[in-house]
Amino acid sequence: MSKCWGGNVISTIVFNSGQEFVVQHPGYKPNLKAGELYEIGFVGYYKEGVADPKPPPVIIKLQGRTVYLSPDPERATPQTVLTTTNLMYPVTNLSRIPTTTSPPDVFNPLAIDVSVLPKNTSTVADNNTHGNNNRTKNNNDQQHYAINEQNNATQGTQQQSNNYIGGIEGSGRKPEPSLTNTTQELTGTTPMRFYNGTSKYDYAVVLHKSILFYEAQRSGKLPPNNRVSWRGDSALQDRGRNDEDLTGGYYDAGDNMKFGFPMASSLTLLAWGVIEYWDAYEATGELQHALDSLRWGADYIMKAHVSPFELYAQVGDASQDHRTWRKPERMHSRRTPFRITKQRPGSDLAGESSAALAAISLAFRRTSGAEQYVRKLLEHANNLLVFANEYRRPYHLWIPEVVDYYKSTGYIDEIIWATAWMYRATGNKTLLEFAQSKYINWLLFTIPKNLMFSWDEKRPGLQMLMAQIDPSLKQKYDSDVKAYCSTLRTSGTKYTGKGLLFLSEWSPLRYAANAAFVCLMAADHGIDTAVNKAWATKQIHYMLGDGGRSYVVGFGKNYPKRPHHRASSCPALPLGCGFGFATSSKPNPFILEGALVGGPTFHDQYEDERMDFKQSTVALDHNAGFQGAIAALQYRKMFPQHNMSRSHELWYVNSLTEDPVTTTDVDGSSYEPWYVNTVTGNTEDFVATTDTGDRSHEPWHVNAATDDSFTTADVVDRSQM
Repeated sequence: MSKCWGGNVISTIVFNSGQEFVVQHPGYKPNLKAGELYEIGFVGYYKEGVADPKPPPVIIKLQGRTVYLSPDPERATPQTVLTTTNLMYPVTNLSRIPTTTSPPDVFNPLAIDVSVLPKNTSTVADNNTHGNNNRTKNNNDQQHYAINEQNNATQGTQQQSNNYIGGIEGSGRKPEPSLTNTTQELTGTTPMRFYNGTSKYDYAVVLHKSILFYEAQRSGKLPPNNRVSWRGDSALQDRGRNDEDLTGGYYDAGDNMKFGFPMASSLTLLAWGVIEYWDAYEATGELQHALDSLRWGADYIMKAHVSPFELYAQVGDASQDHRTWRKPERMHSRRTPFRITKQRPGSDLAGESSAALAAISLAFRRTSGAEQYVRKLLEHANNLLVFANEYRRPYHLWIPEVVDYYKSTGYIDEIIWATAWMYRATGNKTLLEFAQSKYINWLLFTIPKNLMFSWDEKRPGLQMLMAQIDPSLKQKYDSDVKAYCSTLRTSGTKYTGKGLLFLSEWSPLRYAANAAFVCLMAADHGIDTAVNKAWATKQIHYMLGDGGRSYVVGFGKNYPKRPHHRASSCPALPLGCGFGFATSSKPNPFILEGALVGGPTFHDQYEDERMDFKQSTVALDHNAGFQGAIAALQYRKMFPQHNMSRSHELWYVNSLTEDPVTTTDVDGSSYEPWYVNTVTGNTEDFVATTDTGDRSHEPWHVNAATDDSFTTADVVDRSQM
């Protein structure tokens, strides 16, 4: 076959190591025939005088389907390209090419017609941290995110604001099982063999206390079942610029600030841990408490998302807040709110908020009577993702007050992070295709120079998430995750004398905990299982006592008595407070159960002093990955032989069928074996015949399973674990 076509570049994003071009070619509509072979050419043009340019990764799609992917991410093209050299890629395995759809006239891969929504659902319109300069990411890595803002700031603005991602529609199927159901009822597998295993530390107690820490950080009107007796209602006057209700949410750290970006990031990681290690939470009796903590944060994000393109980013002026030392219950006046809009956008904040709500929806999908709540979460998550993608800017440009605390070094990782979570929550293949292409073109497969996985840097987490939900590129994602965890163990990586991964002098424990969480999930995914589990366990055990002391308040040997935390360091009401209590050498009058402090110096030294911010501070993001890692260790302690099943997640069921009803099921019944058997026509037990124990319950996996490059079996084998 011999055909040539050309097109116009309609958008471009420029990085320090390459460029992405989107080409519109409406005139090319050949009659593709199944079984024929086609040769596709990619032509790279470089300016005269360019010496040894490093070609960017290449991904070629034909009618929405990936037909070529660079085999070597380090050198994506076969040779150095100069001037007008052609790069030709023969495609030798193009069969069953879909011909029913053509490329969209306007490039906006996240646009789904809002008409798929039921007419009776509510919309967004129905909803009337502490930090320092050292919380920002290493500036050496900032060049990775150098984006030509002029080229992409208005990309996709032609799309209407009511675009909907994921296609959500009620199914009318039978109600979901209750939280008390066993894992056998939830997944259809044989009963798990329960082991009351032993370990050096009691993970269940740590899990319990970590959840209590988040309850101690609550803002707003506390619920009747509040378990932290020394906390009360606070900040009840938090309002938006148009008098919107902004009460609720979490205080960021030891101050009384509400920072939306790290709060959302922490909620995403907390939800991830609940999703992955549900059975550990359930078996320890902590599941409902964990869900309550997720809902507390999600409800606040949805309050703050007052319209599709308007999101409150922060409540309180940090400079004013840090000039006082008082209990949050003493705050009775209105505080300054800060927001992002279409004119002052923030893709990082909107993207992370979308990711958090999508992840939380996956947890609540498994609970009884949560259909409408799941729908509401995904409506907000969808609009936030469209907001992040269509109006691309970092949020700190418009909120200078946040620069010294939570300045973002880039937003492209949050856009794809959110896209991947939305795919996992909805099973919509358009989202997966968008995430796949940007994962390559935006170099999100690379390892951060500072090795951090944090509220700001999502690449390591994104690589692990894609490995979990996209078996079509399993080898690529697994290789990326393997490279990250392996790099953490190399001789060039900085460790303390007692073995703690030391990536920053400011709160080093949070970075080690987040890395441990990723590598424990990698171990459960079958990536260097033994070594990753051993390494991650060592990091967590350092925090629990192996480092010479416990770094978790209220747990273990010689735990911190003076964390940098206003509410727990001030006396009970009605007594007043002030900086005299901040500088006091006395222990905090109230134990901030479960809080992970910042951590030691590079020499494994820790001074239990309240005003030593680097070491004694606590924060939402400190405990998020840490709690996930604890849940992972507890899971393997209790169920060492059990292979995790994910046949309850929508992406998995959708991947087994193209039935539009299953694509939009939100009532949670899609994880049940009877339901999967119904849509697949399987007469045998579905899980026993096709689920080898990975993520076969999740919507994305089922979508992948029907592609001609897969079987319907779960492609991730955990049989050796």
